[in-house]
Amino acid sequence: MVIKCEREYPLAKPTALNLKNFVQKYVKLVTEDGSKHFGTVYTIDPVSTSVILVQRDSDKMRLLLFPEHNIHSLDICNKNSPAQLQQLFAPSTTAWNKEMAEIQLCKLKDWLKANRIPIEEDGNILKLQDVLEIHPPYKVENCVSTNEVVLGRIQGLITSMPEIGVTSENKEESKNEHIA
Repeated sequence: MVIKCEREYPLAKPTALNLKNFVQKYVKLVTEDGSKHFGTVYTIDPVSTSVILVQRDSDKMRLLLFPEHNIHSLDICNKNSPAQLQQLFAPSTTAWNKEMAEIQLCKLKDWLKANRIPIEEDGNILKLQDVLEIHPPYKVENCVSTNEVVLGRIQGLITSMPEIGVTSENKEESKNEHIA
């Protein structure tokens, strides 16, 4: 497979201003030792003029850092749109439905109560006073807080939550307990 690229580098002296034209572009980067790397330029460090290249293979993504003194040539192969680059870092969108979210909500509420965390329900959001919120589908990555200590501890608790089955009986008990 031959990828046609436009030659835009080497420059007399690479600077962040020169290299900014490569951000969000699919490039071929050749290092001083002759190895070739293909990927999307995620960003350029303005101080060290290092290039951060994103390579994606099926489900895996790699970030590679190339100091400017190690770059022999840099060619633009494809002009990606910013949306394509944002998609690289978007969380995986696993389908979930309301029933699964309710089951996870009940499990999580029970687990947090068992660990003496005073959690409250506000619509479909779990709240820990005004410090932390947990949004559906109630996983570690759905925790929102400005307090890093609280966020870290609650995420740690969620991570350590056992995968016990929640039956519809437990779900009803949890709802009745909440009403009482």
